[in-house]
Amino acid sequence: MAETTVNIYGKDVTFKVTGQTPLMYRAMFPGSDFLKDFMNLEKNQAQGKAFESIEFYQMVYCLAKKADPEILEMNAWLDTFEDGFPVMEIVNDVLPLIQANFISNQPKKKPTRSKK
Repeated sequence: MAETTVNIYGKDVTFKVTGQTPLMYRAMFPGSDFLKDFMNLEKNQAQGKAFESIEFYQMVYCLAKKADPEILEMNAWLDTFEDGFPVMEIVNDVLPLIQANFISNQPKKKPTRSKK
């Protein structure tokens, strides 16, 4: 599990990622693939290219909903940010959070071969 809180226009918003998050994302946004969308976002951001903002909105909403199941539905939640939702300001806070969920902190084990 990875979690972070970002202050957006004076409002603390918590984002959370667990192993279940990709399944939750798919259920919330049928036809979407969390890992694929994340990899596209990460690649474009690293190359300084524009990325699909709808995918990022969906991701941050899913992560916020994971942290707080009581938040409003996506459009209503986004409207709570009166000055707009600062996608470019929080992308660097959210991407490492998602990356942390895909990286193991466990030491790598060498494969063992069974003797016959």
